[in-house]
Amino acid sequence: MAGEQKLIEYVGEHIAPDYGLKLEAVGVQDPVQADRAVAQGQYAATVYQHQWWLKQVVDANGFQLTSALPLFQWAFGVYSDRYKSIADLPQRATIVVPDDGANQGQALWLLARQGLIYTRSQG
Repeated sequence: MAGEQKLIEYVGEHIAPDYGLKLEAVGVQDPVQADRAVAQGQYAATVYQHQWWLKQVVDANGFQLTSALPLFQWAFGVYSDRYKSIADLPQRATIVVPDDGANQGQALWLLARQGLIYTRSQG
């Protein structure tokens, strides 16, 4: 992702050298393949995933990976090429959410916080 790439490039240029580290942003389209590359020693780490996604991938693939340090993570968002704001969404609009458990939970939480869906505890 462009945001993470810029963050890694900035840290690689301005901070990592002070610690004798070299950082390189490497784009891998499939996040499971990125975790596999780390598990096999091709890369030292990833910075794109949250702990629930990591757990899901580790459990499904038997990788020996663990969270080393919490980092800033780009916020989940609602994106549209038709509507400029949540208020512009029509009644009964269809909204696509991720189908993996880790990200689906975050998406549903976000939609509930925006009042687009309701949980049992909300009424």
